[in-house]
Amino acid sequence: MKIVITESQLSKLTGELDEALGVPEGILQAGEEVYELIIQKLNDFNGGFEELNNDGFEIEHKFKIGNHYFYRIKVVFEIEEHPKAIAADMVGMSSQNEAELDDRFVLQSKRDPDEIIIGFKFYVEPGASVQDIKDYIEGYKNEDIPSLSHEMMHAYRDVVQKGDRPKERANYVANQLVRETFGFIPVINEFFYNSYFIHAIENVVRPTELAAHMRINNVSRKEFLKFFLNAEVIQRLKEIQRFSYDNLKERLLNDDINTIKKIFDKIKTDYSGKTDEEIVGMFLRLVLVKLTNSKNEAMNSILTTSVFEKMFGLTGDKEEFFKKYMKYSIKFGYDYDAFFENEEKYFHRVATQMIKKLAKLYDMAKKDSE
Repeated sequence: MKIVITESQLSKLTGELDEALGVPEGILQAGEEVYELIIQKLNDFNGGFEELNNDGFEIEHKFKIGNHYFYRIKVVFEIEEHPKAIAADMVGMSSQNEAELDDRFVLQSKRDPDEIIIGFKFYVEPGASVQDIKDYIEGYKNEDIPSLSHEMMHAYRDVVQKGDRPKERANYVANQLVRETFGFIPVINEFFYNSYFIHAIENVVRPTELAAHMRINNVSRKEFLKFFLNAEVIQRLKEIQRFSYDNLKERLLNDDINTIKKIFDKIKTDYSGKTDEEIVGMFLRLVLVKLTNSKNEAMNSILTTSVFEKMFGLTGDKEEFFKKYMKYSIKFGYDYDAFFENEEKYFHRVATQMIKKLAKLYDMAKKDSE
């Protein structure tokens, strides 16, 4: 039996397929369009770093992602001189948003639904210019467009979803705070980066990021497996799949024990008479305590929405919600072994799930006959 469908039905069907794969219809094309508009705007920009830092620029452009229309892109910059920068180095791209807590204890986006705000952070060498910023963005087009699509997916999610759970947001923030504190120790920096990488908030945007790489590289179905296995996202997920708590402890013991001792000296923590293995244990306990405290501080900040609460603390339903969260945040107490062993299982499970999910993007690869 031959089935005939209209062009509009086909378009709707394609959109539903893309949404099922986690890639809203139109987002890949929009990412490319916005990238070109940013380059064009930088070409026309006559100011210096001060103007770019203070004002950025705004682009009027109508585009559709899923069933939602956007009409503006605001681009903001954070540019700092850095002694190790060569010309200009981009160190981060972000989607900027604010959220407020509703009566159901759900974080609702305060984002203007008509616009997307994209942030660029650059380190530059003394004497660099805006031209160096533009040259960098143009030179890394194949990396920048997927990153831009990634951030635009965050913005789209903020607009169309029904809010974030405070627990997810507090955990997300806490991981970054601990990474900032102990990130100078490579294995700890790697652990918390990986924890961020597979966080629920990031997992939502990974399909769009990988699909953008596929589109830029014009990946066919015949080429998909090779592309997939070599993709940076998949390589990272494979690494997370292999995470070993025993390996983390071994690296701390062999590579970082002197640094750990210097930390304890600085904070006046006595480790005399302790073996190196026991000192590593003391350090991991410190990391767990910092993480627990950061989670509670982040949640308290999310729940505190008035001057009264800042002065006198949480009361009523908010206080009860916070107490319930604290039961979760302190569940491991000082048992760092239990915490990291639990994280090892979580890393393996989520990384495996994400690899399987991303493999379904095969359906978006170009057919070999095309």
